Amino acid sequence: MKRNNMLKIILSIIFLFVTFFSVKDNVISASFKYNDFDWNEFLEQNKNYWTESCDGDEKCYDKLLKTKKKFYTRLYKLLDVATSKYGYIDDNLIIATVFYGLDPDTFQDPNDEYSPYNIDDNDSTKDKYIGSDDGDIDAAKEYFENETDSLKTLINSFIGYNSMCYGTSDETPTSYTDQSTGKTYLTCSVPELEPIGDKCVAKVSGPFKGSFFDSIGLSFVKSDNLKKCESDVLEKGYTSPELKTSSSKEVNEEFFWNYLENSRYFDTKKHLDNYFENVYKSNGYKSMKEFYDASETNTDLLDKYNDEIKEARQLIIKNIKEIIDAYGRENFSDISKQLNSVSKNKYWWPIGSSEVTNDGNIIMAVNDPEVINISNQFGIMMDSTTGEATNNLGIDIPGVLNSTNVIATMDGVVVKESVSEGILCEDNGDSSCGSGYGNYIIIEHVDGNYSLYANLALNSINVKVGDTVRQGQVIAKVGNSGASSTPHLHFEIRVGNMDKTAAQNPLNFVSTSEPRATNTNNQILEWIGNMEGTGPQEGEYYKVYADSGGVLTVGHGITLKYNGDLLRAYGINPDTLSVGSLVLKNTIDEIYGKVIDERLNNIKSKLAAKGITLNDNQVAALASLQYNCGNINGFFEAYDKYGSSNNLCQNWWEQKALHDKKGNLLKGLQKRRKAECDLFVNGNFNMNVYK
Repeated sequence: MKRNNMLKIILSIIFLFVTFFSVKDNVISASFKYNDFDWNEFLEQNKNYWTESCDGDEKCYDKLLKTKKKFYTRLYKLLDVATSKYGYIDDNLIIATVFYGLDPDTFQDPNDEYSPYNIDDNDSTKDKYIGSDDGDIDAAKEYFENETDSLKTLINSFIGYNSMCYGTSDETPTSYTDQSTGKTYLTCSVPELEPIGDKCVAKVSGPFKGSFFDSIGLSFVKSDNLKKCESDVLEKGYTSPELKTSSSKEVNEEFFWNYLENSRYFDTKKHLDNYFENVYKSNGYKSMKEFYDASETNTDLLDKYNDEIKEARQLIIKNIKEIIDAYGRENFSDISKQLNSVSKNKYWWPIGSSEVTNDGNIIMAVNDPEVINISNQFGIMMDSTTGEATNNLGIDIPGVLNSTNVIATMDGVVVKESVSEGILCEDNGDSSCGSGYGNYIIIEHVDGNYSLYANLALNSINVKVGDTVRQGQVIAKVGNSGASSTPHLHFEIRVGNMDKTAAQNPLNFVSTSEPRATNTNNQILEWIGNMEGTGPQEGEYYKVYADSGGVLTVGHGITLKYNGDLLRAYGINPDTLSVGSLVLKNTIDEIYGKVIDERLNNIKSKLAAKGITLNDNQVAALASLQYNCGNINGFFEAYDKYGSSNNLCQNWWEQKALHDKKGNLLKGLQKRRKAECDLFVNGNFNMNVYK
């Protein structure tokens, strides 16, 4: 599967942030109070990551940071004003919304020399830019200027008069006496009702933004909210509609989501066009912009497609919420860098090992799979129940009924499963149950693809819609439900969307010869790990230690400061750790593997952008350099000059990061630089050179 298609990269990344936060002073998201925002301090925290793509080019560096400064200064100035007047507004939600679907490096003013906005390398689209239909750089610049200007609108959408709609039921409250206290209370028969006076009253709808007239109680002025309240109360069978509204404006997150659902904020963003394809393509238009232009003279278009447009917005909102909830709202730091990996992991064989481990509340079956046989291949096959030829959209893998573990083939989010659809299929039961799929699960992955697991055992599904799952996590058991004659897993990969027409041969993604494939060659992991060392150990644990710069670190150079959210994703709270704290080796080693994957992907992306092809050993050498130095600034210029020669080592590579801040020579790093360049030039994995 090709992964160098820029359009697919941009559209398939679920969610990315440009900046990363840590928690201080009880501020939920930012590491500062909004009125204390200091650009220079903020710059120091983020500039190394922001400027990786510049590779030492001062002009690129200055231009990029100028754009960042404008955006973040405006954001926190607006948040300071709004928060001081109305209450705290979560900056994570704003940033999540602005950068949904965008690679962080794309958010800067585009220009001929430095622009990373080229959507595709195909002839038909290679001159197109996000925010521009005709390749006009000025139009692309205007797009990002408008995005910065939209901050005020997004922040204001949090603020309004908080209105709730109530209706009265026919029920009269009854008395209840608490035997332990002797106190008597009024109660209603169902939790949805609460006793108010001699009535049982229900919250019917809301919260939503109330009008000024709602807030001052002028009931004779029928606002849209009051009309909606009356309609909702009537629809749900209650009486006496009443709109209760706050007397002053306040912050409510639901206002924000309602605004995004009912406004055109997402609709004409070029990188989100894929969500609205069914709308504009069915009418022969090339984009939502063309669709809306046409709707100005054909108002029936909006009426006809209003529901579909709203569903597309709801899906985007759902994705943003899921990622926020999955990684917690307290901070977002290096987890976003992990999500920036286009191919975070390779797909695993979807059958788990017979032995499992309990990682927190998650059951993992990550060792060698119990079964790697295939009973039916992808494509035309004979249906064992009907004897007719049918098109098998996946592969079928035999297993033991309600025993063989089915695992998530890659990290992702559960977007559909049969239980929530009201489908409960008996094993060896009705072959049409679940439309032949029986009990099933569908997972959306960070590369934009979907995996489907079907014919699962009844009552074995242990995940639900909205759950974030990890590669290797047990999600169900092999079953014999639906159109199935023997216990097996039916496994599909659907590329780009969830529809079954997008199904491709799973063997293009999973392998029986490499069932637990990784992006990172084990030799690379071992080699970089050997360079980094592990710090102190105790049995099955690594001990936290302070590196040469005083930064708390564990295992193979995993710093708590820069990998905080990735640690949290694995159930480790870095805020509770100090020098000497013990952390499980297996968990830290898995995190280490993911960090190396990210480095390798980052290097490959930069090479592709420069049109340079290197072998795996050379990429590994660059990843080791970046892992230790934090960047590979100057490499491309040096490579243009010296190529893959010893001159590259002597004149550039061996000079990288050889001195500390006081100018002292770091002799150990000198050995490491020589080893890295030896690997780059000669392909030698010399495990002993750094000892």
